[in-house]
Amino acid sequence: LGSLGLSGRGGGNSGLPVHQKGHVHPDEENKKLSVRGVTIALWYFISRGHQAQALMPFCFKTYPNKSDNWNELMALFRLNLIEFTPGIAFYHNT
Repeated sequence: LGSLGLSGRGGGNSGLPVHQKGHVHPDEENKKLSVRGVTIALWYFISRGHQAQALMPFCFKTYPNKSDNWNELMALFRLNLIEFTPGIAFYHNT
């Protein structure tokens, strides 16, 4: 990234958006995770003989409105094709 004049951290003169904790960019407010896109990506690798598992943020498990097809997402989870990162409750209980 550095050779292109882009910062991996965003902001500054790079032209990349700066996101602060708790800040929702107006263009991203109504965007949802494309579960079909995750399924297609997993199938691409599995159909070529690879083992594949996607790691997803915990919020997609607990907030169905953050994805466009929560039932499909949970089906992928039950098939062990996706795993969720530990949620905030994990860090408060340690």
